[in-house]
Order: sequence, then structure tokens, then C-alpha cells
Amino acid sequence: GAEAYLPGRQRVYVRTFGCPHNASDGEYMMGQLRDYGYTLVDSIEECDACVVNSCTVKHPSETRAINLVDSAQKAGKHVVLAGCVPSSDKKLAESLEGVSMLDVTQLDRIVEVVEESVKGHTVKLLQKRKDLPSLALPKVRKDRYSEIITINAGCLGSCTFCKTKSARGKVVSYPIGEIVARAKQVAAEGVCHIELASEDMGAYGVDIGTNIVELLNAVCDALPSGVMLRTGMTNPPYIMQHIDGIIEVLKRPNVHAFMHIPVQSGSDAVLQSMRREYTIAEFSHLADRLKAAIPDLFLLSDIIAGFPAESKQDWEATMDLVRKYQFQGLHISQFYARPGTPAARMRPLNSKVIKERWRECTDFTDSYNRNAGLEGRTERVWFSATEEQRGQ
Repeated sequence: GAEAYLPGRQRVYVRTFGCPHNASDGEYMMGQLRDYGYTLVDSIEECDACVVNSCTVKHPSETRAINLVDSAQKAGKHVVLAGCVPSSDKKLAESLEGVSMLDVTQLDRIVEVVEESVKGHTVKLLQKRKDLPSLALPKVRKDRYSEIITINAGCLGSCTFCKTKSARGKVVSYPIGEIVARAKQVAAEGVCHIELASEDMGAYGVDIGTNIVELLNAVCDALPSGVMLRTGMTNPPYIMQHIDGIIEVLKRPNVHAFMHIPVQSGSDAVLQSMRREYTIAEFSHLADRLKAAIPDLFLLSDIIAGFPAESKQDWEATMDLVRKYQFQGLHISQFYARPGTPAARMRPLNSKVIKERWRECTDFTDSYNRNAGLEGRTERVWFSATEEQRGQ
């Protein structure tokens, strides 16, 4: 009996939803809990406490997190809700009774929140901190050979559909020295693949007098041979001024020829309604420059189907763009109004129309072979994880 309440003796299940930044946050929370003595387990059934590291970018991901909170409570477990949901939605946070909460800027206090929760107390640390958690915190990597390093948090945009901004705030960047130190540390631990995480990689450094090209070159210079670097997501506006430097970085042997640039729509009218701060001509200039300089580039993008302001002509323009670029990767989402965002106040399209547009775009991306250019070639391959069940 008394043993169950000794600090750090309980079993904790950490479940993470969402983007690479959130995945990294989840790994840091697991590292701190493990180092304190908690046993990490893989299911609600096995645990005493459940930490739900949530994502608010889309309605389905938020719903999955809230459903997990509900399931864990019904199973009689102590629950901590972390991540972007409690950080962006105070109303929702207040409506969940008996659930402890942690703001994204407070992840280095996960141990004390879990500790209080298993004693039966409900703790809500939802104040926003100005500083960022240390990159040197202990971590449990999901993939032993792959590390996600967050380079900055927040963004400078004000997209009308986005709720992440209210969770992560304006841009705060880690100093180059701290990021390089982390990269060298994990490389020494055997990591061979480093992914940079960011809400907007192109805006890195605007708050501390540096820029993304300086950071990428510094990290590349510091990496030992055999360790590859992958760039993070970038919105078009801030990366444009650095395009020449980015191209040079992408040509380096230890950088994957990869860029993730969400376009969201092929129509200027819709982009304006989304408040995306660039035109299709500007996105095309960026994509064309990258493709011309690096023909093997893996260009990943995002499309929102059925935004409230989207006419039939607007959607055709989006399909024209998707046909033109035949992106190697494309995240296609049906529009969901996120509570508290300007887009939620706009008149929505019929859900059937939204679904039809999403289906049309999805079917097109399934119709071509994204790897056709690789046929007959010999390439180096990086393995960043092991699959123990299959012995691979």
C-alpha cells in the first residue's frame, strides 16, 4: 500500500499526438520521468498515471487526445494533459475535471505534475514562460538512431485557420551554440539521423539576430561523417530571402534533399482569406528555384480542402498546382473550423463538397509513382530505427 505512493515508483504511460516538435517534447517528458524512477509502460491498462501529450492542429487529433483522457479516467487512472490542447484552449482546460495540465513551455516540470497527480491532487501549470526548456534535458528516443531537435518554438504568422499559434506563441529561437551542442551530443550517442523541428524553420533566428542558413551551416560543419540532417517545416514568406543559402545547404552531402513547404491552396484569393502572407507566384518561384537547383529534391507540401472562402474556381486552381508539381509528399486535410480562430466565424462550405474535394486531391496523388525517378538507380539508405518484431 505505502509503496504505491513513494515518489517515482509508479508506472506511467505517455502518449504523444502531432508534429515532430510535439514528438520531441514527448521524448523529453519520458526522459525526465524515467530518470526520476518511474517505469514507462505502453498502455492504459498497465499504468498508474497517463500523460496525454496532445495536438490541436486539427479537430480529429484533438478529439483523439480528449477521448484518451476520458478512457484513462474511466479506467481509474491519474491523468495529465500536456501539449497544445490545454496550452491553446483555456475553456476546454477548465471543463475537464480531475485532470492535471501542463503548458508546452513547462515541460521540464512534468515530474512534479505527475507526482502530485498520483497523490490524487489536480495541478494546472498553464502559465506561459518566456524562456524555452533546455535541449540538454534527459530524453527517451522513440527511434534509437533518430533525434528530433527543436530549433525554435512559435511562428510569426497569423493564419485564420490555425490554433497552434495560441499554444506556441511568437517565435522564440534556441541559440546556435545550444543546437550544435545537442547535435554533437546525440551523434556521440550513436544517432545517425537528425531532424530539425519547428513551426516555421524560415523564421529561425529573427528574434536573436541570426538566421536559418547560419544555423544549418553550423550544424552541418559540426556533424561527424555518417550523420544526416533533415530540415524542418517552413512557411514560404521567411524562407524566400534565404533561398540561395538554403540551396547551398541542401547540396551538402550530409543534408537530405528534402523540404517541407506547406502551400495550403492554389488560389491567391483563398491564401489571402487564410492570411498566409504570400502569393502562388511567390510559392512557385520558391519551388521552381529549388527543383531547378536540386532535381532530386523531395518536396513535401500541405493542402486544405474546402476552406470557407474556396469557390469552385479556387479549388480548380489548387488542383492545377498539385498537377503541376506532383509533390513527392502531400498532406491533404479536410477543413475543420478550430474554435476561437477567425476561420470558425466564416460561413462553412457544405461538408459533402469538402469531402469530394479532399477525395479528388487524394485520388490524384495516389495516381502517380512518386519514386519513378529512382528506378534503376543505386542510392545510399539510412536506417533510423529497428523493428524488433520482424528482426529488421
